[in-house]
Amino acid sequence: MHSEIVNFSEAEEVWQPDYSDFHADHSKGDKDVVPEDAFRIRSIFKYVKFLKQKEYFVNKHPISSVRILYIREIFPDCKFLHIYRDGRAVVASQMNCMEDGRHKNPLHKFIKPKDWRELLTYPHHIQSAYAWKQVLSEIETSFKSLNNDDYYEVSYESFCEKPRSILNEIDKFCGFKHGNRLADKIPERLSYNNSKWLSYFEVNEREDIVKIINSKLKQYGY
Repeated sequence: MHSEIVNFSEAEEVWQPDYSDFHADHSKGDKDVVPEDAFRIRSIFKYVKFLKQKEYFVNKHPISSVRILYIREIFPDCKFLHIYRDGRAVVASQMNCMEDGRHKNPLHKFIKPKDWRELLTYPHHIQSAYAWKQVLSEIETSFKSLNNDDYYEVSYESFCEKPRSILNEIDKFCGFKHGNRLADKIPERLSYNNSKWLSYFEVNEREDIVKIINSKLKQYGY
């Protein structure tokens, strides 16, 4: 909703032509960049910018969480926006999505961190809990290789509470022109319900999840 920005959905088929292969690895580093892939990705995104006559290109894709240095190698001047959420709510959301048949695929078609295959012997809720924890660890490790002004982090809950002010901060961080966003289209507050996880899981499942991710919950203020 900013006049300088074009967004090209998740662009799954651009980042990973074999994106429909649910057994493929997601995690990639700067050494995994293949010149042909880099050329293809740059060319397509540049064409979309040209087609829409926009200054900046924004892409949101969950697997980018485990490809930060890979992306940085392809786009040296890029910036990263990291929105994190209460891990208990994330696990509940993933379990809820299993109802559409995703349970037939490894990690339910969600982000696969390094060594994700080692998680497949666990029950689904434990797989998701470990995956959330490991993805955050990969993000943290990658950000240590970047300058502080290369990434911006905010909680999902904070964004929902005050989307207008957070977007103003993001505009400043990215260097977007102030006032070019359709502020009147942005609600003052967005609703969310992180407490659903309490009723979604059995008591023993809740205990399993919290035991696995409790250290990360505390680290991120939950």
